[in-house]
Amino acid sequence: MARFSNESTVLYNWTDDESDPRYTMFRRHLEELKSATTAAGQNLTLVPLPVPKEGVYQVANNNQWRQSLYTDAAYSNYLVANGLVLVPVYGNKNDERAKAIIGEQFPDREIIAIDAVSLTEDGGAIHCVTQQQPVKN
Repeated sequence: MARFSNESTVLYNWTDDESDPRYTMFRRHLEELKSATTAAGQNLTLVPLPVPKEGVYQVANNNQWRQSLYTDAAYSNYLVANGLVLVPVYGNKNDERAKAIIGEQFPDREIIAIDAVSLTEDGGAIHCVTQQQPVKN
């Protein structure tokens, strides 16, 4: 739903489309973020990050986009690594806009788009699938 890009800036999932089934949840979440503060008591800087518009796509083997299942795809599922940010993309009209917003937050890192529709069809995306796994003892 939201990611810190520094100690006081939060990128949050957003759509202006009130017919989006997630809109009520996004609105409630935004109100919660507006009332949140940093550990030092300062207001957060809030940056809206668009969600992919309905009709998510991915590249098929013949390099053609195909319509995919509706997913809870989000650009906020990016991964920050050494010198780069891996940003999930969906062949969606908001891909470039989301990459630009994330790039503004991480100007010293290369922004690399990763087709993530297959991941989101099964739940999760880049950040989710790169998390640590506990060691079995």
